Amino acid sequence: MTRLLIFFACASLAAEPVVESAVPVAEWDAKFARTEGWNGADAAYSIPVSSTRAVWLFGDTWIGAVKQNKRSGSKMVNNTIGIQEGEKLTFPIRRDAADRPLAHFIPADGRGFLWPLDGTFYDGKLYLFLAQVEHTKEPGAFGFKQIAQWLGVVSNPADDPLDWKLTQTKLPFCEFSEKRTRTFGSAVMQADGFAYVYGIEEHAKARLGGKSAVLARVPLAKLADLDSWVFRSEGAWKPWGDAAAKLEPVFGGTASEFSVSFLPAFKKCVAVYTEFGLSEKIVARFADTPEGPWSASTLLFKCPEVKGDKQLFAYAAKAHSHLSGEKDLVVTYCVNAFDWTRVINDVRLYRPRFVKVSFR
Repeated sequence: MTRLLIFFACASLAAEPVVESAVPVAEWDAKFARTEGWNGADAAYSIPVSSTRAVWLFGDTWIGAVKQNKRSGSKMVNNTIGIQEGEKLTFPIRRDAADRPLAHFIPADGRGFLWPLDGTFYDGKLYLFLAQVEHTKEPGAFGFKQIAQWLGVVSNPADDPLDWKLTQTKLPFCEFSEKRTRTFGSAVMQADGFAYVYGIEEHAKARLGGKSAVLARVPLAKLADLDSWVFRSEGAWKPWGDAAAKLEPVFGGTASEFSVSFLPAFKKCVAVYTEFGLSEKIVARFADTPEGPWSASTLLFKCPEVKGDKQLFAYAAKAHSHLSGEKDLVVTYCVNAFDWTRVINDVRLYRPRFVKVSFR
């Protein structure tokens, strides 16, 4: 856990890292190539909770049997988790009395469903950011809208995940209106005793690439105390009442899901995301401190699966600090299809794919 507690006493003068190589990681791809039970999901955030254990968070998930490369015997639920012990992964699934799979997390107010975003672990508690979503009448892969954002706190994450005790608090700093979308929890980074909570802001009429990253900060010991949150605005940290109208975009062109972590060998923060949210390009930005200033984006990897196939799209790229090294990042992304039948008929789609990016 020491990597999560990073101190920024002064800005680094080191040059930005340069990509040396980016190659698929077959052994990790294979861990998610399953044909029974959990067999595919997107999002794929991970939160280290000890030196050997991590919690994985997934969005919509296929559960059931896979036969002849098809998910026709599977059912979808809105979220699941995975537990990693060393290199071993298990997928505890909630089930009802009839043995049908259920989502691991449900909204406290019973409306819609939840998609997990990032989170962090501190003082024996697991903090999770949960997007509350509803279906819309729009057909296709994007027939949904977010209506709220919750901070979930698991008080007993060391216990059997099916026995977790979760409390949920709705974040008052978010907006889901005809004017704009503003939310927090897309990425979380611990540094110098604080949780840096990154979110996104997007105006309704923004074009492709219109999502900007915004930033909040709160002492780790007070993460669940929403009155203790401050926000980056006009080059300073301000309480919500002073910052709400003038949040400072820390970088643009980002996605709803991303990661911010630390590259020890270079003393740099690194943000990793799919360019503009949907793209073959996985990109990164670098900074000396969590608030920036952040560099221009640099290409890490091009997802080969979507080249020449307009029915597929890549998204949800992020790095996983507990799998990464001093000079490298292990990154996941997901490949999905506009035609849902392709996802059902090809189990290779819609599950995390791994890439190791090495720097010099």
